[in-house]
Amino acid sequence: MSTLNITIFGTGAMGTLIASRLDFLKSENKKCIPEINVNLFGTWKQQVEKIRKQGLTLEHIDGSRSIHHLNITDNIGNLPASDIVIVLVKSYQTDRVAREIPQILAPAGIVITLQNGLGNRDILCKTIDSRRVGQGVTLQGATVVEAGMIRHTAENSTYLAPQPETEESIEQMAMIFRAAGLKTYIVDNAESMIWGKLAINIGVNPLTALLEVQNGELADNVMYRRIVALAVREVKAVACKLGISLPYSDPYAATISACHASATNYSSMLQDILNNRPTEIDSMCGEVIRLSERTDVRMPVNKFLLEHVKAKEQGIAFKPELLRRVVQEN
Repeated sequence: MSTLNITIFGTGAMGTLIASRLDFLKSENKKCIPEINVNLFGTWKQQVEKIRKQGLTLEHIDGSRSIHHLNITDNIGNLPASDIVIVLVKSYQTDRVAREIPQILAPAGIVITLQNGLGNRDILCKTIDSRRVGQGVTLQGATVVEAGMIRHTAENSTYLAPQPETEESIEQMAMIFRAAGLKTYIVDNAESMIWGKLAINIGVNPLTALLEVQNGELADNVMYRRIVALAVREVKAVACKLGISLPYSDPYAATISACHASATNYSSMLQDILNNRPTEIDSMCGEVIRLSERTDVRMPVNKFLLEHVKAKEQGIAFKPELLRRVVQEN
């Protein structure tokens, strides 16, 4: 059985988490799957250099740690022809990697996006045959502690949706993920799970980024809970108009539950703000607002969050008292 080359685009928390789990699998003698060669590609030079020299330190949910010496590079010329490419970059980087992936994609290779937000697959399909691009969603949770170290914060499921032409490869990928201890399911259509995660992300990420608070504080404050409820209600309304059912009946309850489960976490959007990086607000609130134009759903809270997160990206301080007005008006 020939070696299967897997390349992960993205060296942040989720990319390195998945790579470390597959690295553990590589060290095991698993007869039911092919031999795999896992590569990481990204542009975060400090992360790349730290992992290259010292390995990735992974802090597990139980507090124990392991070190993983991963094949990582910021030079695309160092990557082999890849049978499976997993895209885990920030959504604003999708356009760039869509141009890079064809350089290393094997003739029969496939691409699957597990990114946050909406619209990533459409961008990838501009430069890659859409029949070879699948999508999915992972509910695994991880956060960067510092360059070279991540913390695994939530052990949840991953859902993959194949195209007819990629079904065999997606089945193989799911089998590999399961062998690595990642709960993975194949679904006919990933839209429900993607929108379900989107609603929770919109309920948590923008508000924590504006207020600079841990996730748990949203659940502990009456005003913040009201904003969460209004934001995710708008997402559910747009999804319903588009014929998409969320994987739960009450997105507000699901979001508050997620806040409790990740109470001490700093959301990825807050980490981006604190590190002066662009956020994924456009692929979250921005995309839902764009799609709402096909419907008669009003989006005042998502528009508020979009406007003020983008302002904060530009260094404009957020005034928390503005939230009271949003609640009063909606």
